[in-house]
Amino acid sequence: MNDDVIKSRNNRYFKYFKSLLNKKNRQREHLFFAEGAKVVEESLEHEKPQYVAISESYADKENILRQNFKTFIFSENLFVNLCDTENPQGIIAYYRFLHRNSLSDIRRGIYLFLDDLQDPGNVGSLIRSALAFEIDGIIASKDTVEIYNPKLIRSTMASIFKIPIYVVDKSELNLLKNKGFEILTTDLDGGEVLYNQKFADNAIIALGNEAKGISQELKDLSDKSIYIPMAQNIDSLNVTVAGSILLYELNRHKYDSSR
Repeated sequence: MNDDVIKSRNNRYFKYFKSLLNKKNRQREHLFFAEGAKVVEESLEHEKPQYVAISESYADKENILRQNFKTFIFSENLFVNLCDTENPQGIIAYYRFLHRNSLSDIRRGIYLFLDDLQDPGNVGSLIRSALAFEIDGIIASKDTVEIYNPKLIRSTMASIFKIPIYVVDKSELNLLKNKGFEILTTDLDGGEVLYNQKFADNAIIALGNEAKGISQELKDLSDKSIYIPMAQNIDSLNVTVAGSILLYELNRHKYDSSR
C-alpha cells in the first residue's frame, strides 16, 4: 500500500481513476469501479480489485480492504472527484470487466435476456432479482445500457459479482436455440397467461426495452409469448417489477420440477 496522501490534481493515478468516470475510458481500459465498503467487501469472495482508492479520513480506520491490494490514499477534496455518488463512503475499488462475449460455454439453465434496456437502475435491479431467484445468468444485447454504468453497479448491490453476465449480439441466441433452449418473450396483446405455464428446463426469458418493448428480432426467435394478468386500468408494469415476477415464476417452476 502507498501510505503517501495524494493531494495534487496532476497526480497520474488521480487523473487515471477520474478518467474512469467516463464510459469511453472504461471501455478502453476494461476497468470499472464500485463504491462503498459493503459492496467492495462482498465482491472480494468473487473478484479481486486491481486498485483501491480511499479517502484520507477512511485511511485512519482499520480495515481489511487495505491489505493485499494496490491502494492509494487521496485527500478529501480530491477523493470526491473520483466518486459518482453525492455522499462518498471513502472507498472505491477498480475491477477488470466481468462479462463474457460469447454464449458458447452455456449448456443448460434458465437465463434472463435484456433486449436493449436503457435504464441503468432497471438493469441493476434485474441483475439483483436474477440472483435472488437463482437464475443461472444474465445475457444483455449489445444495445443494452452499459453494464458498468456506475448507477447500474450501485443498483446491483454487489450482485454483479455473483452471477455470470454475457454481452452479445442478439443473433447469438440462435446458438442456444439450436441447443434446445426455449425462448420466451412478453406480449400483452398475443401472449399466454404466465401462471400455470409449463416452462422448459432450459429457457431464455427476454425483457424488452422500456419504451419499445420486445424487438422484432426477438419476436422472430420466440417460441412462446407470455403475459402477466393485471387490472384493466393498468396497461403495463415497470420492467423491473415485471421481470422480477417472471423470474419468481421460473424459479418456482424449477423447485416444483425437482420435487
